[in-house]
Amino acid sequence: MGKRKLRQSSEQNTGDSKYERGALVSDVNTPKDPSRSADLLSMLEPLIDNADATRDTAAWQRALSKIHAMTVLKDASN
Repeated sequence: MGKRKLRQSSEQNTGDSKYERGALVSDVNTPKDPSRSADLLSMLEPLIDNADATRDTAAWQRALSKIHAMTVLKDASN
């Protein structure tokens, strides 16, 4: 089985424009491009090998909850 990875990225730009007497004198755009990746299969393989998945153990549920929390992109400003 091939590797399964979670890859996430987001893009956020912050702009700062300065005007003097109605004329634009400065316009700065600062990009934020956070990204992350994680090998999800490596988190689950030990539990699959121990049959925790088929028995739906507490450890299996914790692993799934952790993966679920990782799949939601967070606000880059935090």
